[in-house]
Amino acid sequence: MLHIISSLAVGGAEQALYRVLKGGLATSFDNRVVSLKSHGAFSEKIREVGVQVDALGAGHPIASFFAIKDLYDIVQEFSPDIIQGWMYHGNFVARIAWRMTRDQSHLVWNVRHSLYDLADEKLFTRQVIRANRYWSPEVSTIIYNSRLSNVQHEKFGFRPESGVVIPNGFDMSVHFSSAANNFNVRDELSIPHSALVVGHVGRYHPVKNHEGFLRAVAEIIGDRKDVHVILAGRGVDSGNDKLVNLLPKAVRDRVYFLGERSDVPRLMCAMDLLCVSSFSEAFPNVLAEAMATGIPCVSTNVGDSAIIIGDEGLLAKANDSSDFLNCLQSMLAMTGSDRRAMGQRARCRIEKFYSLGGVVEKYTGLYLSLLAQEVRKA
Repeated sequence: MLHIISSLAVGGAEQALYRVLKGGLATSFDNRVVSLKSHGAFSEKIREVGVQVDALGAGHPIASFFAIKDLYDIVQEFSPDIIQGWMYHGNFVARIAWRMTRDQSHLVWNVRHSLYDLADEKLFTRQVIRANRYWSPEVSTIIYNSRLSNVQHEKFGFRPESGVVIPNGFDMSVHFSSAANNFNVRDELSIPHSALVVGHVGRYHPVKNHEGFLRAVAEIIGDRKDVHVILAGRGVDSGNDKLVNLLPKAVRDRVYFLGERSDVPRLMCAMDLLCVSSFSEAFPNVLAEAMATGIPCVSTNVGDSAIIIGDEGLLAKANDSSDFLNCLQSMLAMTGSDRRAMGQRARCRIEKFYSLGGVVEKYTGLYLSLLAQEVRKA
């Protein structure tokens, strides 16, 4: 099975691919992973589970020309029965790789993006999405990681007969509450053990709405001296003046911009609640990760957030800063025991509906059913 993904840097799709490989696909099938760009944080992790990783180094037009040749060599050498793309650009190139096999393999796409409005996407990405729509009748199966993404893409014109929803899966042995980690993280950041810690995890990007989150936080922590805030994510560091300057100087010493971290599960142990403030999501990984850790969450109602949370968290209307602030204040007003009880119920919900083992079983069943079929000619 050949997996083709846009990159192997830190990101939700990259993490999802790594998780399902580690969770059982690496031993159930002969896998190989191709990154369209360079190697990233997940390259070595994927190698550690016994899967070969190649990086095409595409980007510059000249480099892209040689990348196609390298891809052809990989396809001919590996001779995959199934070629699976991950994300729009990975799906686009997976279709090219599929044609290199003269259609003698199954083509699978993995769409991990919501599609509220095509105009929100970059110009080149728009063209890639349109090409995906045009080619979608050739695809054996289109996997969506959220129900909303499935509905949106089929409404846009993706072939409905091919769509299935397989949500993201989470390893409950990685995400869990730890008093030791809680105290250690707080000690490292000089946060009192008695403080209320609000968390936010996500790369710096307009869609994550860090500005809206920080405006809500600024309104709260000016009055509540017991509230501290941890933010982590690529570009979310103390050198980001645009974010830091959103906060009054008097409260900046209680807001910690940690940047990109490799120990997010550990950091989450120090949080009393986590916020997702995004304008748009398909399946927000960080929401399920926090819930799996036993942390109650406040989230905007985007993507499948409402389905993930159920009754074990608070949902704010999307693009409504006032409602988001009210939800955050309501969560902070709860007693510590009530928040902890909600967090434990949230963890049980993730274990019941989004455990990694169950998700890997769905991928395995899909692949086995494809392998049992004759290759469909487009």
